Amino acid sequence: MAGLTEAVHSVRKKEPREEKVAAISELQQFFSTSNAVIFTEYRGLCVSDFQRLRSELKVAGGVCKVYKNTLVKLAYTQKAALVPDGSAVDATLDSVYNFMSGPVAIVFVENDITTCAKVLSDFSKDKPELVIKGGLLGDSLLLNKDLIKLASLPSREVLLAQLLGDLAAPLHETLDLFGVLPRKFALLLAALAAKKEKENS
Repeated sequence: MAGLTEAVHSVRKKEPREEKVAAISELQQFFSTSNAVIFTEYRGLCVSDFQRLRSELKVAGGVCKVYKNTLVKLAYTQKAALVPDGSAVDATLDSVYNFMSGPVAIVFVENDITTCAKVLSDFSKDKPELVIKGGLLGDSLLLNKDLIKLASLPSREVLLAQLLGDLAAPLHETLDLFGVLPRKFALLLAALAAKKEKENS
């Protein structure tokens, strides 16, 4: 089966200027709206495996895209120029440029980065052709080791469930207490009433 690299390059040998402008515009939109960005290399990965990866990432809240490396560099450089205080973005320029070597697929994360990082980490264990290069969380740089650590963390949904479970335990105890107090108070009133009636008789 032909490698994915050859398939992508065969389609994109000549790209009209309008398509380049549209690609840069789309990239800038992704860079501006995504919670995080993960750069991967897919050299040697077959088309069917890549499509499976994209599907798994979509379920995890990520969009996996392939662009020409020069367009990605240009779009990210333009983003730095548009940010009023672009110092944080400027600091990541060299790293992003380094990530953009070879056949690169970019994952734009819409929600929880840990979920997408776990998908990539698990996939790369089965398919070592997929290499996690690094990424961005906001304007902060993430290295490969950072993403591997994030992949080992529970997802946001699991953490929220654990937090709600921890909060629910004392709440149930409090509610039980509120349920006991009226009963005890009623028994106390009944005892006092009986005592007063006995004293009056």
